[in-house]
Amino acid sequence: MKERLTTLINKVEVLLPDDRNQICKILNAALKDVIVFLSKTIGYKPILEQRQIVLAPLIEGYDVNVGIKFREQTIEFAEWIFNLQPRPKVNLLYFLIVKLAFHHFLPEQPNEVKDAFVNIVALLWLKEHFGINSLDNPIYASVTTRIYPERIAKYFYVQFNRLLNILFIKNIPYHEVFKVLAEIVSQQNIDSEGIFKAFNGWVNSLITEIDVIAPIYLKPKLIPTLELIVKWGYSRGTTANIAKKLNYHINSVARQFRELSTRNTAFWRPILNLEKLKLNNYFLKVVLPERGEMYERIYKMLWEEQYLKSIYTGEIEEGKKVIYSPSLICPHLVSERLNEQLRKFQGKGWIDDFNLQLIRERNHYGVITTTEQKPTIETMEKLLFEKQPAFDLRKFVFASEKRDFSMEFDDRDIVLDYNLLFFLSVLKCKYLLKSRYAAYVNELPKLYKKNNIPLTDVTAQIVFLNQIEIRARRRKILSYALFMKRFIPNRADIFIFEIKALDEQEERKIKRLVKELQVFSFLGEMVLADKHVFPLPGISSNHPIKDLIQKKIEKTGLESTYYTIRQSNKKLVPLHELYDYESQKWKL
Repeated sequence: MKERLTTLINKVEVLLPDDRNQICKILNAALKDVIVFLSKTIGYKPILEQRQIVLAPLIEGYDVNVGIKFREQTIEFAEWIFNLQPRPKVNLLYFLIVKLAFHHFLPEQPNEVKDAFVNIVALLWLKEHFGINSLDNPIYASVTTRIYPERIAKYFYVQFNRLLNILFIKNIPYHEVFKVLAEIVSQQNIDSEGIFKAFNGWVNSLITEIDVIAPIYLKPKLIPTLELIVKWGYSRGTTANIAKKLNYHINSVARQFRELSTRNTAFWRPILNLEKLKLNNYFLKVVLPERGEMYERIYKMLWEEQYLKSIYTGEIEEGKKVIYSPSLICPHLVSERLNEQLRKFQGKGWIDDFNLQLIRERNHYGVITTTEQKPTIETMEKLLFEKQPAFDLRKFVFASEKRDFSMEFDDRDIVLDYNLLFFLSVLKCKYLLKSRYAAYVNELPKLYKKNNIPLTDVTAQIVFLNQIEIRARRRKILSYALFMKRFIPNRADIFIFEIKALDEQEERKIKRLVKELQVFSFLGEMVLADKHVFPLPGISSNHPIKDLIQKKIEKTGLESTYYTIRQSNKKLVPLHELYDYESQKWKL
């Protein structure tokens, strides 16, 4: 089927946009062929008659049904698609034809959530038939940068993208995913929320808690490459440098880069030099009585803080709730203002306790194994308590950020501009092969328009972003660190344990303890003035692993606290809108 579809779409690619009749004729033939193919392979028969594709002047944008509009008798294809550059145009057409073919096998009902899940099925079909083995494949890039508006129904687009990634990594066949979706949407009186909950629940059931926290499995051949990526970092850890060092062909190293991100989450995570930006990163935790009017009021106040990026909620003990954020990145005066507000609330008895502290150091620990086996509680216990584990473990510090408390100051002020701060605000990560960025997809068009860059000119966009990135790195505002972990279910539990550190002796104990706790796929650490905070995503404080960790900490005599949080909300912090360019100061 790939050959037939490729032949037809390539015929469209060489036609001029004015050849409307011929374009539609070929697209309709491609759609018919894919429908016939699916009827033979997925175990379902089409329940809708094939509609005819016609071209129409649809508005270019980001949408679940990007580039198409369903009419009673036809399907309109956007004219702007045929003005795209050749490769993005062909990739988008592959996706749209396959997506529309699957629509013919489902009940006809306008529903954004259903359409978003059809997108996932279509992408998995392309994965299987086009041999796509990496999430940074150009076909996926051409599609996923367009199909996600900020919200789909009431859900943020990242929730749908995470489900796609899990199904991709788990190699779940497209026909199995389609069968689940077809059964869900065929239920009587099911609405968007019901469809999302059912499909989301099924995908998350594919991942167990122990799968999430167990060491990451990699083939032995990938270890030398990974070690050099970690050792050399973003600047030196290129395919060319690693190929030269290991005496590999550069294409072999590129394949290994892709393989590293095929079974796990792996990318270059941006790290901002907050000192140069004159910002600080604060840890925030508020402990309150049971949910009530004051809980909602304080939650709303914190969420409306413009410098707060994410917020988590949970239960710290019976009858006590916690509001938590590791990502309050703001000027000192903003934290002082918030600290004063919380102190007043505590004085009135509205909150039990709060903690607002500068994060002095952040670390991301990971563990790799080349021994493939199904993880269990018993194997994790052995890793924690046996000095010589039964299988191979490679411990890594993937990222380490330390606040500079030296008395040496750089008096040269950096002039910040709109484009630079916009880029830093929307940048999420860069893929291992460095060829493209992951960003807030709904925001980048605003930056392109402001700089008169056509939305259809992908090359000009990449060049523009690369220029900003180079400028940021040369000024030492931006660097990258490897981020690697297993995929976790959407809004999974995060087990938090805090360990008090009030003197040098306790700091030394924690340092030794951290080495012993490095048996999990992901373990975070935030160092504050009087404690260390450790997030362990994927499990709750009720999980048996918590008891094992507690046992290990108690042996050291250190004082600790345990609780569970879940992400409640996340937003873009628009640094470009929070800066006064005339005075070169942050807004308060």
